[in-house]
Amino acid sequence: MSNIQPDPIARMMDLTLSYCRSQGLGAVARLGVPDLLVAGPAQAADLAAKTGADAEALRRMMRALAMEGVFEQRDDGAFALTHASSGGVEQTIFPR
Repeated sequence: MSNIQPDPIARMMDLTLSYCRSQGLGAVARLGVPDLLVAGPAQAADLAAKTGADAEALRRMMRALAMEGVFEQRDDGAFALTHASSGGVEQTIFPR
């Protein structure tokens, strides 16, 4: 067993970001965003219009989740499901 102690600030940041990720996942799942993306990539503004979400807030959340590999942000700015978020099937693995 190692005596190396993890950096306490890094550990707290990791815990905080883990909470933010889980809250983001829950928010997009409750909005039904993954279900909308089953049909194909979509712009955040279009997703927001269909879900009643704030377009800029949704875009920021989708970008954050794309950085984690949950979604893919394409060159045109549209978001798409990844293998991780689709489960490799034609429906999403997100609970509702």
